[in-house]
Amino acid sequence: MNEKIKKNLLDILNSIWSISISISLIAMIVFAFWKINIITKQVLWYASCAIWISSCFNNKYKIATSINKKYANLENAAFVIAMLLIFGGIFIIKTYETSFTWYWYAFVLVAVLAFYATIALAIISWEKSDKGDSAKKKIVILSAKAISYLWLTDLFYMSFIVNSLLLRLIIGIIILTIILASLAVAFLSNSQSPKWLLIIDFLYGIGLTIYLIYIIPEKYTNLQTIVTAIIAAIYSGLLTLVGVAWTIRKGDKDRKDDLERRDKERREDLERIDRERREDLERIDKERTEEERKKYKPFFIAGEYCNDKNIKIIVKSDFIENESFSFVFNEKCTKPYVMKQWSINNTNLNSFAIYGLKFNNVLVNIRPYKFVSQKENINIDMLTFFTREEINSISIMVIDMLDNVYEVGLGFYLNEQDETTVLRIYGNTRPKLTDIKLEP
Repeated sequence: MNEKIKKNLLDILNSIWSISISISLIAMIVFAFWKINIITKQVLWYASCAIWISSCFNNKYKIATSINKKYANLENAAFVIAMLLIFGGIFIIKTYETSFTWYWYAFVLVAVLAFYATIALAIISWEKSDKGDSAKKKIVILSAKAISYLWLTDLFYMSFIVNSLLLRLIIGIIILTIILASLAVAFLSNSQSPKWLLIIDFLYGIGLTIYLIYIIPEKYTNLQTIVTAIIAAIYSGLLTLVGVAWTIRKGDKDRKDDLERRDKERREDLERIDRERREDLERIDKERTEEERKKYKPFFIAGEYCNDKNIKIIVKSDFIENESFSFVFNEKCTKPYVMKQWSINNTNLNSFAIYGLKFNNVLVNIRPYKFVSQKENINIDMLTFFTREEINSISIMVIDMLDNVYEVGLGFYLNEQDETTVLRIYGNTRPKLTDIKLEP
């Protein structure tokens, strides 16, 4: 119970602190502008600042939105400091009689915000980089240049506050030198910076040049003339440099585009020649393969039993069955067939091997293959076999010397004798190449 009460008290205190931090920000802004009794205003404003600063020491109450969790404390502290600077300057100006005016307030505010903004951009760039030594060096150098340039611009603004002509001329000349040098480097190095930034720099430089020449005192008329001539020469030289750089760059680009175009055309020509060569080779290979196949294509004559030789092939097969057909050498099926002995009379062209027989497109294998030499006659004898359906087509499957499988349709007729159907072979068709691939 004590632990529960303790937890509830801590939750209440944290809630009060959170509300106090939010109220302190509002109070700090209000009392910076509100004209009340100076003692009351000081007490309320400094108390609000103290409460607001305390938010930096508790990770639970973050006002800034973090870019990266490990920089959350840094971002929150930067935000608190920025708010104190913004409204602290207003508080000082509105509360005290002091030489710190709105002009000085703007000067300090720009200097501080420029610093924090550059650091924030550097952190973002670092998180997006490869975090190598070269990236770190580049980010540090660019950040230092950016802060220096912004602070110089702010100092140029300060020269108006202190009304110092000498300071204005010195800082203005430094800024103008930086602008002209940056433009020259950008044009010569083919910088990838946005073009609108270069245009703004150029216009800013022209305006600053005109103003610096204008503020030269009248008693230095000769100096003004000399400076005008020098500046005119510098700008004309810069424009000439830009024109020459642009011409060279365009020539390089045109030459590069021309080389890329020629390389592309050359690659396309080589690819086309290579493709045509491959196609020619494939065509020649196909033609050669086809010629070889035709050379070994088997031709034979199937007919009645030949008495010259008595070599027989016995067809042996396991039970073959599908949805519409069965082939078996026992009486499980209802239709008995007797195939009269028939012969294969080979020509003198090629040798081949017998792969199997097809009945109604159902393959019955012959194992082992029976080799048929040139001019050889083979008699084929089969046992009585049984099928479920009537036979309407018979083919013999043969293999040439290149392992191509051909199907040869056989002509036959049927004679019904008692309950048995006698099947007689009397001829064959031309061999037809199949897509059967023999296993190696």
